[in-house]
Amino acid sequence: MKMLQIVARELRIDMAFIRFNETATDKVANATATVASLSSDLYGPALMKACQELNENLKPLKLKHPHLPWDKLIEQAYNERIALSAHGFYSMPDKFLKNNFEKSDVKYIYFTQGVGISEVEIDCLTGDFHIIRTD
Repeated sequence: MKMLQIVARELRIDMAFIRFNETATDKVANATATVASLSSDLYGPALMKACQELNENLKPLKLKHPHLPWDKLIEQAYNERIALSAHGFYSMPDKFLKNNFEKSDVKYIYFTQGVGISEVEIDCLTGDFHIIRTD
């Protein structure tokens, strides 16, 4: 869903126009694991770059036909032989890469926070307690 939102925002189109295929090494030669938020961190900016390239390709057509709906715009672009494919690639900046940890196979550092809280009733005379709820 995140990737759909990124593409829809960058191309300024409805998500109904967007179709995705699962990532695989036959489609992306150096695809990385899709663990934790890593795919969002890498593929999100890559999609943004590809969308920016598409927007640049479509810019003259959009200026010529500012009110053309997306499907008609793409059809017109095809008829005018405007490139309708783009490639985006992104790699994490070095500051996020894990350095000097020879024994670790973790590639990226992620900072996380968590909190837990419990509401309890305590009988101060007997020490008896009841847990009301925990979040």
